[in-house]
Amino acid sequence: MKLILESWRRYLKEFLDEPISKEDVHDLADKLNIPWDDDAEFMRWTKEVTKGKSHLDKMTSEELLDVYTALEKRGITKLRVFDFDDTLTHATARIVVRDTETGEEIRTLDQGELDTYEEKEGEELDFSEFKAVPEETKPIEEIIKIFRNMVEHPDKDRKVMIITARMTAAESEIEDYLKNLDIDIGDVEIVGTEGKSKAPYVQRELEGLPNVNNFIMFDDSEKNLKDVREMMEEDFPNIKVELRQPKIEDGSVRVPIFRDQRDTSKSIADSANYLYK
Repeated sequence: MKLILESWRRYLKEFLDEPISKEDVHDLADKLNIPWDDDAEFMRWTKEVTKGKSHLDKMTSEELLDVYTALEKRGITKLRVFDFDDTLTHATARIVVRDTETGEEIRTLDQGELDTYEEKEGEELDFSEFKAVPEETKPIEEIIKIFRNMVEHPDKDRKVMIITARMTAAESEIEDYLKNLDIDIGDVEIVGTEGKSKAPYVQRELEGLPNVNNFIMFDDSEKNLKDVREMMEEDFPNIKVELRQPKIEDGSVRVPIFRDQRDTSKSIADSANYLYK
């Protein structure tokens, strides 16, 4: 049985007030090929997870749920991260540069301009347009197809995330938008950074997924990709990394490897391998 079914069973138990049992933990450990029966390493690990208890028999239902959730994370070996604006959709929102004293608008920035804009003294950036996802927002179908296939991939050894520069208040609107495209986002996590660098968010996620060995990120922002690349080289040198920077030129969508010396900027239609990773 796939891990997604295990996740579904866990959520059903929570909603039905049926606690996770030690047998559920045993079953999941078996599926992940993790020894648990009087296994010293497993007991050391459960003691660390529960901050004190190594034997399942002595755990509360909440502690068993913590162990079960931590086990699920051990089964994740791939992390896939997508941006939202100008990656999954055509961006319409703009960042407003305002005078810190008067609040008056000085100018507006699009996503590309934000990457290179140096905020001056007396200025502040206003991301309020990023709170909502307007109905007229158009999907970038080629990248939506990649996203859909990654989310619905039959192997559940991966986690798919959307990390967006939008406000945290937009997370639920992004979820509704994708559902309206008939995408079953299920376990997809959506995180708003409110304009901050995405590298710390990726770093924090990887720290909680100890067995990830393969990472792919799609983001139109050169700054975000540069920050993530530098962080990965320093903190996760053993993880295979692939950074893709979607580009739209003359109506054609390309996904070149970020700052690769070779011309790998194929159209998505020619990059079938990305549809199923």
